[in-house]
Amino acid sequence: SLPKSLCGKLALVLSLMAAPALCINAQSFSDGTLNYEIGPDGTAFVAGLADSEVVDLVIPAEVTYDNVTYPVTQVMEYSVVVSDFTSLTLGENITTLQEGAFKMNYSLEKVVMNDKLKYIGDEAFSYCSALSEIEWGKGVESIGYLSFYKCSLSGELPFGKDLKDFNATAFRSNFGINSVSVDPENPNFCSEDGVMFSKAKDELVFYPYSREGESYDIPAGVKKIGSNAMRNNQNLITINLNEGLEYIDSQAFASDKIESLTIPASLKGFGGGVLLYCKSLTKVEVAAGNENFSMSDIFLLMKDEAGENTAVWVSADMPVRLTIPSDVNHIDDYLFYYSALKTCHIPSSVKTLGYASFYGSTDLKMVTVDPGLEKVGEMCFQDCSSLTKFEFPETLKVIDFQAFCDAGLLKANLPDGVETVGQSAFFCNDKMEEARIPGSVKEWVGSTFYGCTSLTKCEISEGIQIIPEQAFNYCASLSDVTIPSTVTEIGQAAFYSNPFTSMELPKGLKRIGEMSFYGTSLESIVIPDEVEIIDNFAFAWCPYLKTATVGKSVKVLSERVFHVMPSLEEVILPEGLEELGEYAISFADEMKSITLPSTLTTFGDGALVGNSFEEIT
Repeated sequence: SLPKSLCGKLALVLSLMAAPALCINAQSFSDGTLNYEIGPDGTAFVAGLADSEVVDLVIPAEVTYDNVTYPVTQVMEYSVVVSDFTSLTLGENITTLQEGAFKMNYSLEKVVMNDKLKYIGDEAFSYCSALSEIEWGKGVESIGYLSFYKCSLSGELPFGKDLKDFNATAFRSNFGINSVSVDPENPNFCSEDGVMFSKAKDELVFYPYSREGESYDIPAGVKKIGSNAMRNNQNLITINLNEGLEYIDSQAFASDKIESLTIPASLKGFGGGVLLYCKSLTKVEVAAGNENFSMSDIFLLMKDEAGENTAVWVSADMPVRLTIPSDVNHIDDYLFYYSALKTCHIPSSVKTLGYASFYGSTDLKMVTVDPGLEKVGEMCFQDCSSLTKFEFPETLKVIDFQAFCDAGLLKANLPDGVETVGQSAFFCNDKMEEARIPGSVKEWVGSTFYGCTSLTKCEISEGIQIIPEQAFNYCASLSDVTIPSTVTEIGQAAFYSNPFTSMELPKGLKRIGEMSFYGTSLESIVIPDEVEIIDNFAFAWCPYLKTATVGKSVKVLSERVFHVMPSLEEVILPEGLEELGEYAISFADEMKSITLPSTLTTFGDGALVGNSFEEIT
């Protein structure tokens, strides 16, 4: 059975196994402490840790291999992770730490940088939970997304004159950081009273997490508050926005401390999720003269250029049974993130539901929707485990990535008119019993019903041309599904491990993807003459499959198409077949005979191995 914890979530181990993009097919070697690869620029890149016992890791300035000395300039993606060393010293030639370079080194306490280091990649030191001391180099130019996430840094962050690119998420969850200082010669950034600004002081870039004071006045002259700039501050209760402020970027104020906020007359717009996590915020006022923001009951609305309103905040005091006001046209990202909602009614005025807008609302049981809704955004209802009913309106066009991942839906009968069904849209809805994919769908991305273990019936309507990869993977109850005549391709593992015993393939089918029927309960299969490609493992490990007929257009029976088939008695191969791939028909104990076509000229290794043939003609 599929572990629930995997549903819709990126397994961390996959990221740690990601292949370094810059050194494919590069020359590899080791000096006993570190593994290296020669990069495309002719320098050595650190590719891994060879000595797991090292305590104080020092990356050398140079390394010699095969009588050639190479400067060591980069540490590759996810290359030195989950190790036990406690200190790290970067060699004098290191310029780049790629994404995740030292991620999850839980024992790492101290890092000594060099003055040539320019680039600290996304997540480079994330989850190095003991890291409390850094000797910064003078030449750092870029500090990436979550690069020091969940470390233990505290006190002041000193930034040099070369810093050009700074992501305000870089030090997230380092709650001891209380100040920032920027070299006065830096042409891009400056600091004032421990707060980081753009050089012109027209953008607030980063407000330290534990800076003292419950109140802060945004300085006059600031026109923008950057993305994540004041997120997760541990002390701020009141932020006084300046007149002249024009834009607040995404998740800028995401904090559970803020209690009140006044929108100045000059403010023109918000990014997504500006007030995410603001569970203590019960009062928002809009200054007189602001034409872009307004209050509608308990909602703060933001008007766009088309005159449509996006609900960007709702009071923490909202009722658990909620009707969205009729003057709302769009629901902002994260608006009801981890809310206590039990039911919600969406009126016809609402066109879009934003990114993760209801994410994690585990008490939400029912959403009623009037016609008018066009898009359900990415991860909109993900982890809404009690959501058994969502009314899909006839106006709906887009169901985005993981929109209902890990929800509790019983049905997903999509109406005609839906055009896009995103990746993993209904992933792991393990209570779902029936579903429908209409023929209007133009973009159907994979893993749609992956892990919907109670799904017994799905209607795939005429008009669908491709059943995407893993569309019904691990649908352990799926017994009623018909492939329409318009389908030309069945994607990789589309019906992996399904229990249906029969399947009629349409005559227009051209390709059967890798592992597409792997482990199903099929008892027989007739592959139409129009099929040209049967990919590897297409029918492997089908324990009840007794007979199979391969269509006339197949030239190559690929690797392990009929592999480990304990019940297989007969495979009819067509004249015109030219090649049997490796283990193409293998380990079928019940097969006593087979007729090979006269056109067959190539046999892969073990093409017919493990069978109990008494006769081959």
